[in-house]
Amino acid sequence: MKKIIFVVVLFFSSFITMQAGDVIALEHWKFSLSDAKETAAVGFDDSLWEQVRVPHDWAINKSFDMQVDMQLVQVKEDGDQVAKLRTGRTGALPAFDIGWYRTTMKSGSVPKGKRVRIEFDGAMSLSKIYLNGKYIGEWPYGYSSFSFDLSGHWEYEKENTIAVRLENKPESSRWYSGAGLYRNVRLVLSNPVHIGHWGTTITTPKVSAKNGKVSVTTTIENHTGAVAKVKLLTSVVSKDGTVLKKNSISKKIEGNYTFEQLLDVKNPMFWDIENPHLYQIVSEVYVDDTLLDSHTTDFGFRTIRFDKDKGFFLNDKNVKLKGVCMHHDLGPLGAAVNYRALERQMQIMQEMGCNAIRTSHNPPTPELLELCDRMGLLVQVEAFDEWAVGKNKNGYNTLFEEWAEKDLEAMIRRDRNHPSIIMWSIGNEIREQGLAGGGEVAQMLSDICKREDPTRPTTAGFNNH
Repeated sequence: MKKIIFVVVLFFSSFITMQAGDVIALEHWKFSLSDAKETAAVGFDDSLWEQVRVPHDWAINKSFDMQVDMQLVQVKEDGDQVAKLRTGRTGALPAFDIGWYRTTMKSGSVPKGKRVRIEFDGAMSLSKIYLNGKYIGEWPYGYSSFSFDLSGHWEYEKENTIAVRLENKPESSRWYSGAGLYRNVRLVLSNPVHIGHWGTTITTPKVSAKNGKVSVTTTIENHTGAVAKVKLLTSVVSKDGTVLKKNSISKKIEGNYTFEQLLDVKNPMFWDIENPHLYQIVSEVYVDDTLLDSHTTDFGFRTIRFDKDKGFFLNDKNVKLKGVCMHHDLGPLGAAVNYRALERQMQIMQEMGCNAIRTSHNPPTPELLELCDRMGLLVQVEAFDEWAVGKNKNGYNTLFEEWAEKDLEAMIRRDRNHPSIIMWSIGNEIREQGLAGGGEVAQMLSDICKREDPTRPTTAGFNNH
C-alpha cells in the first residue's frame, strides 16, 4: 500500500455563522412513516400526520425490539472466522424504515426577488427533496451537510410545500444511526449578489506574538445576469467588538468571483486549549454603495505541526493528545442534535482530562465543532467507516464510487475553517487496507483533502499492520 503523505499545517482557521436576519429555521414539520408516490404533492392530505419539531429522531422514543437489527454477520475486525448471529448493534430500535417530512411556508414568507437556498446539516438518510411536488435533488449520506438552490422553483405569491423522503435500509450501520431530520434545517434568503454557500475561507499563513497575517478568500455570486460593480469590505474585529483592521476591494464581476485579501493584526492573542481566543471577520458586500450581504466569521490565530519524534505541537508548544472517540448520538436522547447535551458531553470529557475528540466515524454536526472552538478541544474529523469494500450489506460501500468525492468535499468545505480541527481522517478500519489497490484509493482520498485544504495532515484509523 502506498503511504499517505502528511503535510504539516502552520496556521489557524475559523467557522462561518449564518447571515443575520436572512435565515428561517425550519423547525416545525409533519411526519409519517408511511410511503406513497403522491406524498410530495401539494394537495396531499397530511392532517393526520404527527407534528414534530426538528431536529427529530423518529426511532428513539419507540420500543426496543431485539428482532429489528438481528443480523447474521462476520465482523472481521473482531476476529470472526465465520458469520455469527448478532443483535443490538444498532440499539435494537426501529430506525430502519421509510419516513416523510412535510412543511408549508405561507404566501409572502419570502420577499419577492430574494434567492432561496435550503440547507440541511444532515438527514438520515438517502434523502430526496421536493418543492411543491417537484423533485429538487438528493443526498444519500446521512452525515453530510448539503444545500439546494430553490430560487427557480419558489412560488413567491403562493404557499410553498417542502417534502423530504428519508430511508434507512436494514444493515446500513454498525451503530445506532438515529433516523430522520436529526440535524438542523434552514432556509437562507439572499439578494441576487451575495456570498456563496461555504464561500468564506480564512487562514493565518504567518503568526507570531507581534503580528498575525489573516488571509481571507471570499466567493461572491452574482445572479443578476449583468455585470455588477461589487465592493467587499472585510474587517477584523476583537472579542470586545473593536475593529482592528479593514480591507476594501472592488471589482466588476459577472457570475461568480473569488476575492483575495490579506490583513495584519498586531500582537494577536493565540487560540489554544487553555485560552481558546476567538476573533471575528465581518464580510460586507456592497453594490453601488448599497449593503446587500454580510457574514460574521469567528476565527483564531494558531499554528500546528507534527514531529515524527516529538509528536504534536500547538503554537510551538508540545501537547500530548489525550483523545476519545465520540459517536454522534446523545445516548438516551437519541441522535437529534441538542446543543446543551453536546456541551455537557464536552464538559464531561474535559473534566476527565480529555483535550481531543475523534468524530467516530463520520462528519459531525456543526454545533460540535463550534463548541470545540469555544471550549478549546482539538478535533480529528473523520469521513467514512467504509469505502467500496463493505462491512454492512447496505452501508456506505453502496455509495462510495459515486459519492465519496462529493461527501469529502462537503465535509472539508464546511469545516476547514475551524481552529479546533487539526487533521482529517479518510476512514476507520477500512477493509481495503490489506487489499490490492487499497493504497491507490487512500491516495485518491488524501489528494482530495489536500486539494480542498492544504493546511492539515490527512490520516486514517487503520487497524492492520
